[in-house]
Amino acid sequence: MKKKLLLSIIPVVIILGIVLTLVIIKPWKAKADGKCTIIVKGGNVDKKEEVSYYKNDTLSGILEDKFDATFSGTFMTSICKYTPDTTTDPTACEYWAFYVNDEYSMVGVKEAELKDKNVYKFVIETYDSTASWD
Repeated sequence: MKKKLLLSIIPVVIILGIVLTLVIIKPWKAKADGKCTIIVKGGNVDKKEEVSYYKNDTLSGILEDKFDATFSGTFMTSICKYTPDTTTDPTACEYWAFYVNDEYSMVGVKEAELKDKNVYKFVIETYDSTASWD
């Protein structure tokens, strides 16, 4: 009798332990090293997202994972599945302009450092590929 009672109590104790672990004791999570905001505007895209990042993350990696960005070498060819139109009108060729905290970036996406509270913005802009540099 005591053996049956003991065998019936053991599963209850195990289940109670699991519930307490899952509900009361919060699972350990690595603390993010920072948060940044990524904005994508242009073409058919209008997206803004706050993103947490960790020590070994890169801006290009976050863009690939969360914004469907593609790269050819160091050059970003698309983001949010939108590729700039460079063929329809040679006087209005599109490209992704890259801004950090509302200033035109002096480095490419792959060289940009992630910094807490920075705003990384990608906007479709145009240039005239027929313009003369004379």
